[in-house]
Amino acid sequence: MKKVILYIILLLFALPAYCDYRVTGGSKEPYPAEEGNNIRVYLLDGLTSGQITFTSKDIPSHRHQWYKYRTRATEAVPVTSTIIDSESSAVTGIEDGYAYFVGEINSSKTRYVWIIDYSKYKPIIHSLNFSEEIIEDEDKENLSGKCLSIRLIIDMEAEKLTYRTPDGIRKELLRKFHLEYNDLVWKDNLFVTGKKEQACNGPLSEIILPDAPLMNTSFTLRGDDFAEYFDYRQNQTTGEYEAKTFEVHTFAYLKDKDGTENEYTPENNPLPGSNAPVSVRFEAYSNDIQGTMYLWKIFKINPATGERETSESFRYTTPVCEPEFTQSGTYEVELELGSTFLSSSCRYKSDPYEFLIFIEESMLELPNAFSPGSSVGDNDIYKVKHKSLISFKASIFNRWGNLLYRWNDPDQGWDGKVSGKYVPTGVYFIVVEARGADGKTYKINGDINILRARNK
Repeated sequence: MKKVILYIILLLFALPAYCDYRVTGGSKEPYPAEEGNNIRVYLLDGLTSGQITFTSKDIPSHRHQWYKYRTRATEAVPVTSTIIDSESSAVTGIEDGYAYFVGEINSSKTRYVWIIDYSKYKPIIHSLNFSEEIIEDEDKENLSGKCLSIRLIIDMEAEKLTYRTPDGIRKELLRKFHLEYNDLVWKDNLFVTGKKEQACNGPLSEIILPDAPLMNTSFTLRGDDFAEYFDYRQNQTTGEYEAKTFEVHTFAYLKDKDGTENEYTPENNPLPGSNAPVSVRFEAYSNDIQGTMYLWKIFKINPATGERETSESFRYTTPVCEPEFTQSGTYEVELELGSTFLSSSCRYKSDPYEFLIFIEESMLELPNAFSPGSSVGDNDIYKVKHKSLISFKASIFNRWGNLLYRWNDPDQGWDGKVSGKYVPTGVYFIVVEARGADGKTYKINGDINILRARNK
């Protein structure tokens, strides 16, 4: 217990004597712009009624000796002060570009207050304009879609705000300006509008945005922060910038043997044994800019050389492409985006999707009977059995050779009706012509027995 009390007593004696400065005056509460180890910098909006008060509980106010310096503390000169009470004294008529202090010159315990009359250094932003600059890659062709940078040209008046430390070192206060504009942000698989802000140290003559915005917007420059604090708001806004660059996000969806659709991954290819035609849906999400053109390209890879051997292009004005594949093999699909308002060297090309498609051997079988109108859902639709057919036509005839029904989709069939009424039971004739993805052709003539329960 004695050791604890002794430690507290030593700690109390080790603490420096309490003393503090308070700066007042100007149109608003002075702004404490910066504080170092032994100096504080205050900005005032005008020096009307400017005053610095020094308070110390350990040094009586009649012993306060005030000084000021402009270059270094060793050149400080005495300043007349006013006693406020037994602990506090003050100086009035303070000047811009001077440090004030109470204490001994060159003492390590002395603290200093530097005064800047901000009303003399308020920034003026005369104008703000922008220009576009084309970005080219090493091959002189930009395929990322982000082919433009923005250069903002600024005409402003804003002097540097400086002060000097007690040993005469010149330092500068950072004058922060803020550039604001709207842009698109990719979030949760959607483009959403967001506000972007970039802080810049002034004074400024230009700002470079490496990537141009993805949407039409204007640019606003405001500041500096000190001007906003003193309610002296300065800002300039450009005219509207028209977006010309792309950001694109692509997706592919594959169907398995059961028709279930799954998003493409390199490990998730169509399962071996797929029926033709195999459908793959490609989607592209891009920021909407004027004159956008989509070009999907499909390549089949030569298994011997690994090179692309064919190319089939699908031009769409919408960002969806859903080709069907009828032959086994490895394919690559890629997307190119361009704009009628951009140069040919400024466009987007996606990384290729590569996947394997294995088509089963084609097959076609015709049932010889069905029972329409007897029991719903039980053999009441005449359907063929098939695999990997890429063309199909089936026709039903009666015994006199009259055409009763025709369909072109092998997954569809005949419900046994003509003009909305069931045909009589008996024997009918079917003719089917089809072609398989493997090149096999089919032309089959057959009989169909229509059966029906007696109570029907």
